[in-house]
Amino acid sequence: MSRHNHSKHWVDDVNNRRHDPIGLEEVWATKWWPTRQFTFLCSVAEVNAVNSRARGRKANTDPQLTFRRNLAVEMMENKIGINLPRPPSPVATRSKRKVVGHE
Repeated sequence: MSRHNHSKHWVDDVNNRRHDPIGLEEVWATKWWPTRQFTFLCSVAEVNAVNSRARGRKANTDPQLTFRRNLAVEMMENKIGINLPRPPSPVATRSKRKVVGHE
C-alpha cells in the first residue's frame, strides 16, 4: 500500500509535464495514427529524460521548454558521423604476476 501511495501521482505528473506548456500532439495537430503515436512516445521520452537528469543531479527539473530548446540545439549540432581526431588512450601496463611452480 505504501508503494502505491508513494507513486500514485507519477503518471499524472508525467502527463502534466508532457502537455504543459506546449504538447507535441497539439503542435503537430495530425490525425494520422503513426504520427500521433510518435509524438506521444517523443513526449514521454522527453519528460523521462528531464526527470532522470534532475534525479541524477539531485536538482530541480528544468522547465520543459528550456530542456526542449537545449535538446533541439544539441541534436542539430551533433557530431555523429564526423570523424574527429581522438586523443590517444593512456597505455596501461600490466604487472607480471608470479605463479607458484611456473618460473
